[in-house]
Amino acid sequence: MMATNDQILWNLLRKGSVTAFEDLFNRYWEALFQTAYKLIKNREDAEEIVSDFFIHLWSVRNELPEVQQVNAYLTKAVRNRAWNCLAKQKPIIVALTNNEENINSYSNPYEKLNTKEQERMIQSHVNQLPEKMRIVYCLHTFQDLSINQIAEQTRNSPQTVRNQLNTAYKKMKTLLLKGSFTLIVLLLEKIM
Repeated sequence: MMATNDQILWNLLRKGSVTAFEDLFNRYWEALFQTAYKLIKNREDAEEIVSDFFIHLWSVRNELPEVQQVNAYLTKAVRNRAWNCLAKQKPIIVALTNNEENINSYSNPYEKLNTKEQERMIQSHVNQLPEKMRIVYCLHTFQDLSINQIAEQTRNSPQTVRNQLNTAYKKMKTLLLKGSFTLIVLLLEKIM
């Protein structure tokens, strides 16, 4: 089997070729940016994800695996970074911050502190979900993507996405009940 131009560049990169790295960067930066941007819908974050990925790629160049499909490898790596960024960055307590009560309108500092503590605990619970489930949960809850859109982006079947969402909501409900966050549980039940 004859090696493609990308495979040749990849192998040269693995040997430390700056020129090969620059060629791959110039060839793939825009497509990888588009991949990240489609998921997170934020230009600056997408640029940062792709730039950080290329920095990481260069820093581990001597440890890179052999790759047959360079495009697929790069795309999957950036997609995973975008999902991780999305799962970590989105505020988990959107329902509270968008609610009629604004955090600044609390009558005493204890109420404000209590809400911040609830937000921190909910974020912690979301972070306890398995990675793929957390990504699906965040895409559905915070990006308002449909099950079919999530299935397309995660390359899963719609039924798999439904199952992951159902399990995620059940786990969140259990975790939140343990934390006595009745308001959030009621909001989750509305969604379910």
